[in-house]
Amino acid sequence: MEVETRLHASDFERRKLIANTEHLIPTCKLNCCAEISEFSEISACESFIVGIVTSVKAIKAIKTIVKNDGTQGLNMPNISVRQLHYFLALVQVGSFSRAADMVGVTQSTLSAAIQTLEAELGVKLIDRSGRRMQLLPAGEDFMARARNIVALIEELPEHARQAERPLTTRLRMGVIPSIAPFLLPKVLPATTCAFPELQLTVREGITRSLLDSLRSGSLDVALVAHPYDLDEFEMVELGQDPFFLAVSRDHALANRDRVDASDLRDQPFLLLETGHCLREHVMAAIGSKPTQTDSGVHATSIMTLVQLVDFGMGVTLLPEVAVKAGVTRGTNLSIVRYEGQNNFRSLVLVWRANAARRSEFQLFASHLRSSCMKLT
Repeated sequence: MEVETRLHASDFERRKLIANTEHLIPTCKLNCCAEISEFSEISACESFIVGIVTSVKAIKAIKTIVKNDGTQGLNMPNISVRQLHYFLALVQVGSFSRAADMVGVTQSTLSAAIQTLEAELGVKLIDRSGRRMQLLPAGEDFMARARNIVALIEELPEHARQAERPLTTRLRMGVIPSIAPFLLPKVLPATTCAFPELQLTVREGITRSLLDSLRSGSLDVALVAHPYDLDEFEMVELGQDPFFLAVSRDHALANRDRVDASDLRDQPFLLLETGHCLREHVMAAIGSKPTQTDSGVHATSIMTLVQLVDFGMGVTLLPEVAVKAGVTRGTNLSIVRYEGQNNFRSLVLVWRANAARRSEFQLFASHLRSSCMKLT
């Protein structure tokens, strides 16, 4: 794999960094060309190389990971980004002819590239015996990793530019519905003011969907709630979000200063529908199973839960971020502090652990965290 980096001929520090990189990954040759400089700061050069190192390591690992015969590939697999694009196009459309049209080559060219890829890996990725191609188990595993690698490589040029001027281009953020309408209006203005060139796009979705988008590279960061299975991602906690009990004003618990799980036994509990992490967090907070708490009424939003409680259909726990945003304004509800072992959730910003723009995401998280702290 050959990557060209253009440097000032007199820049000793950059050349030292290049030498260290070549030592780390000897199969990756970096050509130092004098006279033209793409990087005016060592940080930009260093960040670009970090991205290259991450990408190359991922490609080196893929040969060993995909093989299922117990052997390990010790040499750098001769895999090109073009081959990965061809393979992913084939997976997407399920047809050699349509995939060839998608990437702008002949069907024979695409088929030969896939065969070369399989030969290099030493495993079959695709079953061609039927009328429609099917992914084999090795192909399924390779697909997920190939998507990750392509996303990483596509980030490299932008990341190199961003190292000098962070948060000045596009940032795609996903946010779960139990956070987005309540927190974003309060924390984003300060961040966008600090980075006026930031092109922020926001997509709302449940946690599982947002994490899938992070894996595929269609999102850069996601604002979600913890606990959740986030081990494969890098995570920064922005703050804690305590729970409060919401009951109608004529409810027996309405005038209490605080309640705990023992006070909620046999109460008709209203929950969000399955798939929303807030549902799991609330059930963990009250220490009950769904069959013990579920009233049979499933809402798709916190606003709907509030209206159902106001109508007298049950009780629920609301996160503080929603309460402070005035979600119960205009209702006849009482809000009571909830105490218990799991009486809060954590608001976290997450991204792929191998993201090339990691330093940018950390900076973005730092500004969000500062804004969250001012709300407490």
